[in-house]
Amino acid sequence: MKPRESSPADSNAAGEKLFSRRQFLATGLGAAAGLAALTGRSTAASSSQLDIPFLQVGDPHYRAFEATANEHNALLRDNLKKMMALTDSSEMPGAGTLGKPLGVINAGDLVHSGTDKDEAGNVVSKRDALAKQWLNYTKDFGSLGNEADSIVKYPVYESYGNHDQDGFLKEVSDRISERGAKLPNITGKSGTFTYKKGFGNISVSGVHYAWKWGPFHFVNANIRVGDGDERYPCSGSYTFLKDYLEKTVAQSGEPVFIMVHLPPSTGAEGDWPLADRKAFYELASRFNTVGILVGHVHSYGFFPWAGPDNGSFSIPVFQCDAIHHRGASQGIFTAFRILGDPADSNKATIHHAQRLRNDSWGMAVSTPITLIKKA
Repeated sequence: MKPRESSPADSNAAGEKLFSRRQFLATGLGAAAGLAALTGRSTAASSSQLDIPFLQVGDPHYRAFEATANEHNALLRDNLKKMMALTDSSEMPGAGTLGKPLGVINAGDLVHSGTDKDEAGNVVSKRDALAKQWLNYTKDFGSLGNEADSIVKYPVYESYGNHDQDGFLKEVSDRISERGAKLPNITGKSGTFTYKKGFGNISVSGVHYAWKWGPFHFVNANIRVGDGDERYPCSGSYTFLKDYLEKTVAQSGEPVFIMVHLPPSTGAEGDWPLADRKAFYELASRFNTVGILVGHVHSYGFFPWAGPDNGSFSIPVFQCDAIHHRGASQGIFTAFRILGDPADSNKATIHHAQRLRNDSWGMAVSTPITLIKKA
């Protein structure tokens, strides 16, 4: 059943269609989760079979030298401390308590890039500005979650966004590659491209990688899925994603999350070419893809994406707020808790909730999924 046609109030500034709770519950994705989402209770919360908590942030846009840099970065640090103030026993709408997150997914635009000026007003080169921005970012977002000075105390799985690519793709991707290679369970190079010594879960360039939390496969495809260089080079993300899915989940039917910066249903043609979006949808719909994790638009949203041609299979898109928001009632990150169904070992529910800067919860949705889906 298709949702009703949206009104302007149902869209964000980028024109992305967002689902209210009532709209979501009217879709096939939400009907089975309606009671839990509306009452704030989850019958699955007591299940010990499956419990996967994690956090999603996006678009920190760390600054370097410009006049507003200190203020902007201080705001980021305050918001990150609010995120870290959540404890294992923090109540989460529809999901009981949050539990200890397994990691943080950062959906891109880690730095702001662009021309900068120092405190004296002198123009600083983009390369020097980026280096300083990256230093500010990594000081707060430690890679493994055990760095003494890092605010974030969980492993960080990060993608690059359009601001990270502002003429310096190599610099940013090299830095992501260095950090990604140290993350838990990221081992072995992929058999794609020129590497011929077997399959792994990290691309030859090191910038794309995959990992597992429980039965869930998470694949970092960075800015968008594709192999071309139109506007934002993709570094072979389509080839890596296709190779990984075909070699790891084609037979198992296990659930997959795909992480990209740009939502597949928004943006100019040059940002995500139509041919690439079609190829991505066709690929993702062949497998048990239970979610696409995105940033870029700086607002929370959840909606089913049926591809550019409105196909028969809808993939949930989870869109997170920008962690640099300053308004008291604005969202700053999304909390997830995936809980198994105690009555059916092949069923689970993805609970996700928007966390606001005023330390309260915003919109919350519960999404039922199938854990193993055979072709």
